[in-house]
Amino acid sequence: MNGLILSPVQMAYVSSLRDFERPITVCSGPAGCGKTFLACKEGLDALYGGDVKKLIITRPAQSVDNEQFGFLPGSLDDKFDPWIRPIIDTIGRNELNALKRHERLEISPLAYMRGRTFNDAYILADEMQNCSGNQLRMMLTRLGTKSKMVLNGDIEQCDVDENGLEEFIMLASMRDNEFIDLVHLTTEDIHRHPAVAEVLDIYSA
Repeated sequence: MNGLILSPVQMAYVSSLRDFERPITVCSGPAGCGKTFLACKEGLDALYGGDVKKLIITRPAQSVDNEQFGFLPGSLDDKFDPWIRPIIDTIGRNELNALKRHERLEISPLAYMRGRTFNDAYILADEMQNCSGNQLRMMLTRLGTKSKMVLNGDIEQCDVDENGLEEFIMLASMRDNEFIDLVHLTTEDIHRHPAVAEVLDIYSA
């Protein structure tokens, strides 16, 4: 991947991201292990390669201090911008704006996903540890035909009372799944400064 050295688990994650025969990939892991970066890259590759017609990105509108949209000024895009900054950093602002102008990219809060069906789309639902079990179920059942859905999150960094991602991973891991891949990244997969892994190890001790 353009000189990027991936760990064995990251390579398995990328393989799952490319597999439309198993259309749901659920990935958990700590900050800096490449969950969002790799999913964004594979989503863009699928879009530009003609595998899908649209890239959908969503996440719960939940911050560490529980700040909500109503307290922020501006349009919905302005209000949602802080929540998708990691995704903007990955895709790049210019490319993101160009894709949005051509209606090939949609970025919306998780609440806006209800009642929809996504066909011919690559769907990335990020930071899903901050959603409830009902919200996660709602998101998973949006999947339509010829689509790939990726759910990411760090179950150790939940900012709400109910961790829907952790619950789903626990339930899904107790059975054989035909259409769902579960991937778990660890501190060994982190590509940020080694200090990040050390900090996470301190808190997990």
